[in-house]
Amino acid sequence: MSTPVVGHTEWEETYEYSGRWGFDASLDGQKIGGGVTYKSTFTTTMKIDVLCPRGYRYISRFRSDRELPQQWAAEAL
Repeated sequence: MSTPVVGHTEWEETYEYSGRWGFDASLDGQKIGGGVTYKSTFTTTMKIDVLCPRGYRYISRFRSDRELPQQWAAEAL
């Protein structure tokens, strides 16, 4: 029995969301206002290990750049 080939893949994506919440009001004829500006950052990391038995040729593809898992095909050598 042959030793499998091990493949390692890692993806990391970072998303940022920002916004502002504010208000305006008047008090005794004077305009006053205030608000908050915020920014949130989210990071997603995906690590994948693939074990492939020797004696085959492999090809993999993604149906789209936003979809996992990969699709695999093998052909005997």
